[in-house]
Amino acid sequence: NYPDALASAPLVVNQEAVLLLTSKDRLSEETRRYIKDNKIQRVIIVGGNNSVSKQVVRDIKNIDFSQNEKIVVENPTLPKSK
Repeated sequence: NYPDALASAPLVVNQEAVLLLTSKDRLSEETRRYIKDNKIQRVIIVGGNNSVSKQVVRDIKNIDFSQNEKIVVENPTLPKSK
């Protein structure tokens, strides 16, 4: 959701993070690969289920790493898009 991406920009800067985009109902292969290749361990989901489905959240949590690393997925309380 475009407004969610714009609203998350200050969070990205504050956390010295990257902003990764994906569609609502499917984790893109590019995003999945970026998370895996860069061993991202903390993901903050911006927007509610209208922006990122529960399936995408599950897909992120299930990214397989070669070691026993886990991804922590957070969904902070932020204003929801209309």
